[in-house]
Amino acid sequence: MAADDWPTDPAVLDELAACERDLEAWLAEPVAVLEDAVPWQELNDSAVASLVAEALLAAHPGDVGMLIAGHCTAGLPAGKVTRDAIWTATSSPGNAATASVTGAVLRAMVLKGVSEEYSTTVPRTFRGRPYGALHLVGGKISDGELYVGDAPVDDTRLYRVTGSDLSCRRTVSWSTPTPTIW
Repeated sequence: MAADDWPTDPAVLDELAACERDLEAWLAEPVAVLEDAVPWQELNDSAVASLVAEALLAAHPGDVGMLIAGHCTAGLPAGKVTRDAIWTATSSPGNAATASVTGAVLRAMVLKGVSEEYSTTVPRTFRGRPYGALHLVGGKISDGELYVGDAPVDDTRLYRVTGSDLSCRRTVSWSTPTPTIW
């Protein structure tokens, strides 16, 4: 018997319809109100990527948050923002992740992530889109030095980095020990 020849089960079809209604209602729920629209840009400073990095850091506390712009594909509108709008703006296959890394590894991750070579690389993961710029929250590069908060990064200290599994893993591709990723 071919798959199309099986009789349909009304109870299964009713449950599927109920699940689809629940999902539609869940996606329509407002989760934030934005005073101004949050723009998206593929390669450079993407305000929506920074906002997502801030949200990930708030949800999964760490010393620093990072996200590559490739996780985002659209900006967010001013006013009420729904789960669907966020889902549409962040059509990435990545998941929230944290990693505990030494300051030396963190520095290498950030330097690689902000390089033009890395940001313009087009991986299969993003279906033809480049990684884009690395957005850093809770850290900054000033006069060639990486800071977390107000302090220069200590190469031997462990730092908790929040981002996506792609951001945490893809920027660590040299022969140092692999960081612990939760």
